[in-house]
Amino acid sequence: VLDAAARYLDVPPAFAFTDSTTMGLGLVYGGIRIEGEPVATEHDFYSTHESLRLRFKDFRRIALYDDPARATVSGMVAAAKAGVRDGTGLLALTWVHSGTGVKIPVQEIAEAVRPALAVVDGVHGLAADDLPLDRVDVLVAGCHKWLGGPRGTGLVWSRAWDRLRPFIPTFHPGSPAANWNPGGYHTFEHRWALAEAFDFHHRIGRTKVTKRIQSLATRLKEGLAELRNVRLVTPMAEEVSAGIVCFEVEG
Repeated sequence: VLDAAARYLDVPPAFAFTDSTTMGLGLVYGGIRIEGEPVATEHDFYSTHESLRLRFKDFRRIALYDDPARATVSGMVAAAKAGVRDGTGLLALTWVHSGTGVKIPVQEIAEAVRPALAVVDGVHGLAADDLPLDRVDVLVAGCHKWLGGPRGTGLVWSRAWDRLRPFIPTFHPGSPAANWNPGGYHTFEHRWALAEAFDFHHRIGRTKVTKRIQSLATRLKEGLAELRNVRLVTPMAEEVSAGIVCFEVEG
């Protein structure tokens, strides 16, 4: 599974495997070591905000956009840069917002807010968008959505394992990432099946899958935009949207 994940995502096999995105977020934020304040965005899922609250009690939130349909790369990067301070230790981000369908420019934001760590919930971006994974510091994702893996599977990838402190005993001591794998008897048959999910997507090609998803989403958005009683919430531009399409129906 490690080899298949690394081959598909084109990164070193520095993965820890979890049972879900929520478990991964809880483990990361529960054990992350930072100097300075934690900051999140207004658009993150409950699991991110609650994990930060359980660890830090207080954290600041910033907005990356006001109207999701008008969100832009430059606007979100500027908002993220303005929202962090010299004392910011980490910025919690969500790759694709499930409530609006907005895809944030993760790479540009991560570079704009350094030296703060960029920790990304990537569950709706993994296998739906072709982001170079090594541009972020920590990526947490479940594997049962766009990747098509079994339920009860997830991963954490990091290039900053030295900033993460494991607190669940591991059954697989070795590399820093392996030391971070939570021990216990998980649904290993589900986890082992991830190799086939990663290899399936690898054979098709990350870029080809992304283009196909974008094409279908654009076709849907264009059709919805023609309906007078529908307001499209997800941006039309492909650079700030992925596979999720959100809309409101009048009445």
